[in-house]
Amino acid sequence: MQAVTYYSHPLEVTEEEILAEKRFPVKVVPTVEALWDDFACDFAALMRANNEAGRRTTAILPAGPVDYRRAAGLLNRQRISCARLISFNMGDFCNEQGRLLPWEHPLSLRAYMKRNFYELLDPELRPRPENMIFPDPANTGTLDARISEEGGVDACYGGFGIDGHFAFNVPPGPDEPQDESYFARPTRLVRLTAETRTEGAIGSASGDLESIPPMAVTIGMLEIMRAARMRVYLMRPWQSAVMRRVLYGPVTPRYPASILQRHPDLAVTLVECVLRKPHLAPG
Repeated sequence: MQAVTYYSHPLEVTEEEILAEKRFPVKVVPTVEALWDDFACDFAALMRANNEAGRRTTAILPAGPVDYRRAAGLLNRQRISCARLISFNMGDFCNEQGRLLPWEHPLSLRAYMKRNFYELLDPELRPRPENMIFPDPANTGTLDARISEEGGVDACYGGFGIDGHFAFNVPPGPDEPQDESYFARPTRLVRLTAETRTEGAIGSASGDLESIPPMAVTIGMLEIMRAARMRVYLMRPWQSAVMRRVLYGPVTPRYPASILQRHPDLAVTLVECVLRKPHLAPG
């Protein structure tokens, strides 16, 4: 991995410095809806280009921060087929025993993806069921083997968590690697940090922290960094600080997504509120 120049005080990075970024393109959009549409257009363009070239499309997809209903609508309107799509979903929640939540559980992310994306595509445009691939905590090597079988991944989409996680690659616990060997970890079962569970409770459970599962299965940074293109979407006001620590601070497992600085084809789309410089204020 090549060295990356970073800022000594990442939270001091100004809006002007971000807009003048040379390492990777940064696009600023006015609203969350505009960010969702940006993702939809990028994904549809990738699908169309590969279809026209007679190629399969391989993509790593998160459950958030994008609205797949808008992407499905665009694909349907433009009649862009996903029949040759092979999707590798980033991860899913697991219970204390490390087992996937059942399909009917309201926090099942694989059920969410089927309900909010795959099943919204017109039947003739949908990917084949066997090509909608979800990490399995009982057989974590399957996903990496399938990626290798397909010859890699065209694009990875995602956003940053409050503790700098990407997918469910949360900062390492005391029994995990604390150095850069962390970034070579593959798909695996992880114990979620308190910060990640709190973020999930706020975003998905009306603040009910106890309802957020303690564990998750996640695609590893190893597989993520092998994607040909990396597309990051940031839309929450608190991501102003996280974005600066991840993209302008040192590469460190303390903020797992920081390794994305080293990706050769990284592009970032963010809502205006994320661009603003972080500040401390009561209330």
